[in-house]
Amino acid sequence: MKWDGFGEIAEQIEPDGSVWRWNRTTEGSSDETVDARGLSVRTEYSQFDLPTAEIGPDGDRLSYSYDTELRLVSVTNEHGLSWHYEYDPAGNLISETDFNGRTTHYGYDAAGQLMLRANGLGQTVAIERDALGRVVSRRAGDDVATFTYDAADRMTSARNAHSEVTIAYDALGRIVAESLNGRAVLSEYDAAGRRVSRRTPSGAESFFAYDAANRPVALRTAGRTLRFEYDPSGREVLRRLEGTPVELRQGWDASDRLTSQTVSSGRGVVQHREYGYLRDGLVSSISDLISGPRSLRVDRAGRVVDVQGQGWRESYGYNLAGAITQAGWPGADPAVGPRHYQGTLVTGAGSTSYLHDTEGRTIARRKLGRDWSYQWNSDDRLTGVVTPEGERWLYHYDALGRRIAKQHLDLHGRILEQIDFVWDGSNLAEELRGGTAVVWDWEPGTERPITQIERIPGQDARFHAIVTDLVGSPSELLDEAGNVAWHLHTSLWGKVLSPPGQAYTPLRFPGQYHDPETGLHYNFKRYYDPDTGRYLSHDPLGLEPASDSLAYVGNPTDMIDPLGLVATKPQTGPCPKAIAKAAAKKKRSPGNRVTKPTPTPGPKKPRRPPQSYADGTHGAKKREQNRLTGKYDNELKADGREKVSGQSHESEHPIPYEAIGRGSGGARGSSHAQKDIENHAWAYQEAKPAHASHQGTGNKGTEGGSGFTGKSYRDAERNAIEAGDPNTAIQLNQLDYAFQKPFKDTNNTLDGKIADDSYHKMIDDAHASGKGLTYSTGPGTTATTPPLSDLDRRELHLTRDAVRDGEWPDQVKRSYDDDLKDIHDATYKTPTKEDWDKLDAGGFGPLDTGKKKDPNAMDTD
Repeated sequence: MKWDGFGEIAEQIEPDGSVWRWNRTTEGSSDETVDARGLSVRTEYSQFDLPTAEIGPDGDRLSYSYDTELRLVSVTNEHGLSWHYEYDPAGNLISETDFNGRTTHYGYDAAGQLMLRANGLGQTVAIERDALGRVVSRRAGDDVATFTYDAADRMTSARNAHSEVTIAYDALGRIVAESLNGRAVLSEYDAAGRRVSRRTPSGAESFFAYDAANRPVALRTAGRTLRFEYDPSGREVLRRLEGTPVELRQGWDASDRLTSQTVSSGRGVVQHREYGYLRDGLVSSISDLISGPRSLRVDRAGRVVDVQGQGWRESYGYNLAGAITQAGWPGADPAVGPRHYQGTLVTGAGSTSYLHDTEGRTIARRKLGRDWSYQWNSDDRLTGVVTPEGERWLYHYDALGRRIAKQHLDLHGRILEQIDFVWDGSNLAEELRGGTAVVWDWEPGTERPITQIERIPGQDARFHAIVTDLVGSPSELLDEAGNVAWHLHTSLWGKVLSPPGQAYTPLRFPGQYHDPETGLHYNFKRYYDPDTGRYLSHDPLGLEPASDSLAYVGNPTDMIDPLGLVATKPQTGPCPKAIAKAAAKKKRSPGNRVTKPTPTPGPKKPRRPPQSYADGTHGAKKREQNRLTGKYDNELKADGREKVSGQSHESEHPIPYEAIGRGSGGARGSSHAQKDIENHAWAYQEAKPAHASHQGTGNKGTEGGSGFTGKSYRDAERNAIEAGDPNTAIQLNQLDYAFQKPFKDTNNTLDGKIADDSYHKMIDDAHASGKGLTYSTGPGTTATTPPLSDLDRRELHLTRDAVRDGEWPDQVKRSYDDDLKDIHDATYKTPTKEDWDKLDAGGFGPLDTGKKKDPNAMDTD
């Protein structure tokens, strides 16, 4: 690797010799990335270092405009369509109008908390909160969801007209039971916090075992055991069905890319697949023993334009915004042919036509003269479908937004069939159809299914091991003899083209479930159409994940979207070290804040060599955000948010960098030394509006209510740490918050509660570390304050409480006489009889006046 003057990676050479480069502006912002194929993504900036345009490798251009408060007010896409944002005087987003003229309005309470969302059809979502800012009611049209919490602020129930979800926790706060309408998923954990068993409502039990690196090494379910083995780099290389010759072997290259999969049984190899890659890591070929070899050609933007094999060809064209304009694959499918758009809404695919409402949701589809119609609720969830035969399907969801049932009605509204779904977080645990249950187990922390079990009353459970492809989609079902009972062959965008097998699974791209009545895939938050490669409704996150709010992903051999929200890289290398909780924790609804949308996908900048930052420091801010997201997930979910992030909270240094980095000889973040000082400094997650109002944020020249200007505040902080008193420095930081209205407005709100939690944990972590705060004393030199004492810790906890309520308990007001006595008593113990005997015998040396270092000397005290 090569590093630039900002301490960032400027060049990286991969094990295969491919080279990635990053260029930066004079201010340190990344303005060009060049991938291993020599293709670049460029960013242009304003005088305020805000991105004003992003230009992709094929010339596509996204432009950004800001108001005088430096808030994003419009995004113009590659075809000149604009997305606009409007704010109130407090900076809250009050409306946004998308590329197609669809406008959404938002309302807030006095504390700036989202209370209302209304669309152009008059459909609303109204939120009620309790005194602590927790969402207790959410009304979406006629659907009312209510939520309750325990004394630890954990959600214990979520109810609506179709469901009652109850959640039970163990003493460590882990979910041990989640019940939906009386059907419970039960979990047990080992001493390391790893889930080792799960029981579904149908009675299916699964047991996981792990190695010392927290990787699953065994799964026992339905009387069968799968064993997993790894290479020294932690990559899975062998999976075998115990007691049989059935096994899956996997090969990897030096860049941790999957290169081969071989399935064998007692009869020899039954499936073999190989993957080839371009220099930038995109798939260039797939050789499959069953489906045959295929080569893929990609354009400059990394999109697949051609797939060729023996007797096989797919071809795709795209516009500058990345939307498919032409699609072709073998067979006489009516969706083959050119695509037509109105704005960003697809109106035609081949001979198939689509209609949309004013909210951009697909409400009708005509295919070969046959019509489907779709109904939506205020939450943009598909609630009903009418098929060409006149039959109706109703879809029901729980209060957390998961689809829990499908009902098939006849022409007279009678229920012909009902399919119920049981969830394990955001992973589908089982499907109940009549008396039959289909149960899935998933690789911990991923969207990859491992097994499928069919439980039919009066019969033995039908077991299938699942082999997944490069991105995690099921490719084969293997029976216990190692036979391929089902093989999936699709078009690039997921259209099934293979004949039926002896078995079946409805699972498709990660997070997707195939609905045969519509041909659509339920994708948690939205519904995906494999005919078009697009969703039927807009992304609830707006433009933040991508510049096309209806697209799936840029390249489905490289990216996945398991929640129908955000494209992400599939996990194909080492198993995660901790069992990831439900991916539902990642979801967030719109309307809270708008940030700059994610740039057009380009080369990913590698991380610096890993550093270890202690809890409670700025360098551990991502870990702290993840902790807070996990702890407050249910409240965030009910509040329509995905996670704790930079959109709601900022990393607050209670002793600012301008105080600890003074004299370091470089600008903040300009080198490893400056970054390490900042990253090892204490920090917590403060609510964003409160953080912005603090005198220490920016360079405020006017005096605030606390009496500080920005400069005098930093000088006072520096004086405190030079005096060896980090306690006072932190109290000065909190003192200024006491005078800031935006901070007071977070009292009794979820954001305020999260900030308080993070502050108190920072104090505990700093105290537990036994280390002081390191600060610069000159170029290349540092000093460290004394660590926080027990008294400091107690006082700093009470400081935050006092800043919140304005009350400082009399019994803990600082008394320096008492402090001095406590310190003296702790330092100089009462002499024992042995001390007096030693003194009488002359065992002590001469008095120590501070000039000698004789270990036997008697202290003058």
